[in-house]
Amino acid sequence: MVDIIRGTGEAYAFVECNAIKTDAVGWLHEARDYTLNSGLELSVTEGEEEFLKRADVDPRMRDIAKEARVNITFSKKDPRNKQEREAECERHSDKPFNYFVRARYLGKSNEETARSLGDVLYQFNLSPLYCKGEQFRAAIVYEGDGDFYQYG
Repeated sequence: MVDIIRGTGEAYAFVECNAIKTDAVGWLHEARDYTLNSGLELSVTEGEEEFLKRADVDPRMRDIAKEARVNITFSKKDPRNKQEREAECERHSDKPFNYFVRARYLGKSNEETARSLGDVLYQFNLSPLYCKGEQFRAAIVYEGDGDFYQYG
């Protein structure tokens, strides 16, 4: 019997949160520990441009972030086509995500890492950083077979 050692899974989250970075990072780690995902390594970058200009970020990520913003702004039942929804986001200066989280998980697949990151963000949404009734805007993506997929 051959034991196959898995690599490190990786997933990304685009998050809108009005808290300062130290508070956001602190609560993300609290949420990670609460969900029993202590092996999940989280790296947080503040600012869309800061994240996108990093050398280790896939150049396709700019379009992926834009698409994720459109996807969480509009219902899937919205009758407008993709270009119309994108234009609507641009017209209203739909604010970009302000936190970008890179999650890495040793021994997990990218999809499993995205699932664990989803668990963390669910708990993060319940933190005192969000007021009751405040809309939680976040998207999780992971790579599989050379393409990026939105989780959830």
